Amino acid sequence: NRLPAAVLLFRKALQGNLRQTEAHLGLSRIALRMGDLEAAREALARAVELAPGQLNQTRQLADLTYQLYFRDP
Repeated sequence: NRLPAAVLLFRKALQGNLRQTEAHLGLSRIALRMGDLEAAREALARAVELAPGQLNQTRQLADLTYQLYFRDP
């Protein structure tokens, strides 16, 4: 499983520049694959904040927020 290594690489990229939208998107995708919806939403929200004109990402954020809000406790 290479996901933990990918997380480290994305985090390392963000150490150099917190405004790297692609790194935030990558962390979001990995968190989704690992089932961590909260972390996925947090990373995706940062990506949308950095690139607000990306409608696909904004829609994904809305969908993920909806899932978190209506999931079983």
